[in-house]
Amino acid sequence: MTRKEYFDHRFHIHGSLSDSMENKDDKPQYVNLGFGPRPRSSKYIQTQVFGSAFGSRPDGPLNANQHCVGRDDTAELFFRDWDHIITEFSSQFAKTTIGPDGTLFANFGTSVALMAYEKPSGPIPP
Repeated sequence: MTRKEYFDHRFHIHGSLSDSMENKDDKPQYVNLGFGPRPRSSKYIQTQVFGSAFGSRPDGPLNANQHCVGRDDTAELFFRDWDHIITEFSSQFAKTTIGPDGTLFANFGTSVALMAYEKPSGPIPP
């Protein structure tokens, strides 16, 4: 699979599948995080970074995105809490549609999963 085929599949096919769930509470991009007086919507973000300002520099100093790393994009999934993560990834749709599609383009042997807890560092403006 070429880099273009990978990005096309990930954006057009996998992204469309991820957005096609009928129950909006079962997908990450439509949850209410509920912080502060004005709730914020959660989201699913795909970012392709290779060849941009973050690409490798053949004649320059090393940076964090070298070609030998084999990672040239990120996916960010935001959830309202741990129960929502469990519900999302254990749903029939994730098991029968989203998960199997991932095997068509993702290299699970080099994938890195990171999880973080987000909390406001100060008051949220109105």
